[in-house]
Parts: sequence; structure tokens; C-alpha cells
Amino acid sequence: MRHRNIHSGLLFFIGAYFFHLSIIAQSCLPEGISFQTQAQIDNFVFNHPKCTEIEGDVIIQGEEILNLNGLSVITDIWGSLTIYECNHLKFLSGLDQLTEIGASLSVVNNDSLVNFTGLGRIDNIAGNFIIENNELLFSAAQLENLVSVGQDFIFTENESFSNLKGVGKLESIRGALDIFNNYFLTDISGFNNLDTIGDRLWIETNYHLIDISGFQNLEYAGGRFMISDHPDLVMITGFGKLSSIGEDLRIILNYELPDLDFLNSLTNIGTSLTIDANYSLTDIEGLRKIESQSILNLHIINNSLLAVCNVESICSFLSNPNGSVFIENNTTGCNSKDEVIEACETIQIKENVFKPEFGLYLNAEQNELHVNSDLKIMSCNIYSGNNLQVCSIQVTSNVIKVPNLPRGLYIVELFTDKPVARKKVLLP
Repeated sequence: MRHRNIHSGLLFFIGAYFFHLSIIAQSCLPEGISFQTQAQIDNFVFNHPKCTEIEGDVIIQGEEILNLNGLSVITDIWGSLTIYECNHLKFLSGLDQLTEIGASLSVVNNDSLVNFTGLGRIDNIAGNFIIENNELLFSAAQLENLVSVGQDFIFTENESFSNLKGVGKLESIRGALDIFNNYFLTDISGFNNLDTIGDRLWIETNYHLIDISGFQNLEYAGGRFMISDHPDLVMITGFGKLSSIGEDLRIILNYELPDLDFLNSLTNIGTSLTIDANYSLTDIEGLRKIESQSILNLHIINNSLLAVCNVESICSFLSNPNGSVFIENNTTGCNSKDEVIEACETIQIKENVFKPEFGLYLNAEQNELHVNSDLKIMSCNIYSGNNLQVCSIQVTSNVIKVPNLPRGLYIVELFTDKPVARKKVLLP
């Protein structure tokens, strides 16, 4: 009898334990749920007492919704979460236990929302993350644990935001990153852990944007890279590791931007290169490392102060263009395709400080370089216009036989027992 009682007691304990687990963590509502009133939110625990993980979509929409405290037991949403037109909702407190969203998160048209308090534990959004038209929303600081977004991150028409510093831990966006039409956004200094954007990076029409200093670890954007229509933008110091863009590069209508040095590490673009209507732009040296073969079409137009365009990548592209070329309405020196080609043919890299002076001449018929110098040249390295070494030649005289290379701009580096000079040569 005693053994039977012990056995029965053990079974009761085990059953009670698993019953307890079923109460504290249970999925429910595969069809999702919609909240339109404060009462529906307040009564959620009573109506769904075992529900902590919602399998379907959650929609929160209603003028009378004041808080989300009644949803404090929810830990996971397997579908999407949409918070829409809750014009008296100031905070998202009540979602504090939520750690993951299985599809998209949309926070749209909430006139009184001021920050993301309540979303601080979310580390992954599997779908889109859309923040749109929240008139008083001014801070993303509560998103400090967000690490990945599975599709697009869209941030638009949030008039009170001045910066995006709160997304500092974000590492990956598998879709696009769109930041546009945020009237008072002055500073984009976040996104410093972000290394990959799967699709486009589109920053446009943020009228008071002054500085883009974020994106320090971004290496790749899979789609279009576009920074456009910023009358006050004077400085871009981010993007120091950006090396590849999957589609076209467009820098357009940034009235005060003086240079493109932020693109110094860029070596490859997918299609076209457009530099248009940047009225203070005087320097495009930041484009010099782009592989000319990766440029399909070239448009350098309406940059009223831009006089020098004969950087290595542009010269190499113009020597054998892959597509259309429009160079016009800049200033003298970069006001036509012919002007830039002429500048490319005459430009020389300054000789190093080593003396004496020397000359370097190309005999195109014999495919020879003639070095006019009293120095005995011992070797020669030849680099593509993008500073990639294509050959190294041991030299026995000051006449250097050049191997057959594709037409384009090259850099010739000469050595005695040390480097003595580098010069640009256009091989026909």
C-alpha cells in the first residue's frame, strides 16, 4: 500500500509540474488576434490564460487604446506585429517580455508615440521593420538589443527624430535600408555594427540632414546605393569599409557636399555611376579605386564647381566604356567627355622626392617604355588604374618592353635599389 501511495504521489508531482509548465509557456491563436479597444487588451490574460506565444499575426489599432500593459505575458509573436493609428498611445510598455517577432514589425501613424519603451528585449525581427509617420516619436534608444532584420528596414516620415543612435547593435539587414522624408533628422551616426545590407541603401530627402558618420563597419550593400536630395548635408565620414555595391551608385542633389572621400574603400559597383547636381562638389578622388569594368554607365552632370574628373577609375572607364557616358554642365576641365579624356592623357603622377629628374615616354608601335634618366633602372611594376599590380618586369636597360595589356590607364613604378618614381601611362 505504501509503495502504491508513493507511486501515486510521484505521478501527481510530475503531472502538476508539466501542468505548471503548460500554464507559464503555451502557444495559441494560430489565426492571430486583433485589438481595437483598451478593454480587449486589459482582458487578454483572462480571455487567454495560458497564452504567452501567439502563433498568428497581432494587430493593435484603435483611438481609445492608451497602454499595452495587459499584454505583458507575451514573450513571442510568430507572425507579424502591427501597431497602427493608436493616436493616444505614448509608450509600448506591456511588450517588455517580447524577445522575437517571427515576421514583420510595423509601427505606423501613431500620433502620440514618443519612444520604443517596451521593445528593449527584441533581438530579431524576421520580416520587415517599418517605422512610418509617427509625429512625436523622437528616439530609437530602446532598440538597443536589436541585432538583425530579416527583410527591409524602412524609416520614413518621422518628423521629430533628430538622430538614429539607438540601433548601435544592429549587425545585419537582409533586405533594404530606407531612410527618407524625415524632416528634422540631422545626424545618422548609428548602424556602426552593421556589416551587410542585402539590398539597397536609400537615404533621401531628409531636408535638415547635416552629417552621416555611421556605417563604419558596412562592407556590402546588395542593391542600389543612393544618397540624394539633402540641401544641408556637409559631411559624410561613415562607410569607411564599404567595398562593394550590387547595383548602381547615385550621389544626387546634395548641395553642400564638398567631396566623395567617404567612398575611398569602394572597389566595385554593379551597374551605373551617377554624380548629379552636387553644387559644392569639387573633388571625386574618393571614386579612384572603383574597378572600371564594374561601371556600366557613367553620368557626371550638373556639378557646377567640379573641374577635375580625371581620377584613375574614370580615366580607365573612358578608355574602354561599357555603356553610355554623359559628362556635362560641370565646370571647365570636367564639362565634357572629351575634356576628361584629354586630362586623362596628359595627367602625370608627381615624381617622388628622389632625384635626378627623369622622363617616361611610350613608344606605342614597339610596345616599349623609354626612361630618360641617368639612373640605372633595375625593375618595373605596372598597376591597373585601380592600383592592382598586373605585372613585374626585371629591367636590363632604360627601354622597357611592355607585355600586351588591355587598353586603359596604368601606373608605372620604377626602381633602382628603391622606388624612384610612379607615373601614369595610357596604353592604346
